[in-house]
Amino acid sequence: MSDARQDAKQDAQRQAALDYHEFPRPGKLEIRATKPLANGRDLSRAYSPGVAEACLDIQAEPAARRRFAARGAAWLPPAVPPSSASAISARWRRNR
Repeated sequence: MSDARQDAKQDAQRQAALDYHEFPRPGKLEIRATKPLANGRDLSRAYSPGVAEACLDIQAEPAARRRFAARGAAWLPPAVPPSSASAISARWRRNR
């Protein structure tokens, strides 16, 4: 292959790589919510206090993490007595 053809091929590959990273949107990865997060109710289910319910189920039955966590890889919290978790959740609701 001639040098001119090889240079043209390399230029085309370079431009194809640049276009790949730029179009249709820049970047290759994005983070998306898997659940609706349209309002305060949705957010409170996803985060505090709602996430505590899933954590308490996982604490009581570690196999439950497969139901609630992506790829079943949930962090297992240290043992917290259910009464303490309920008190924390109730206090959070009062102070909202």
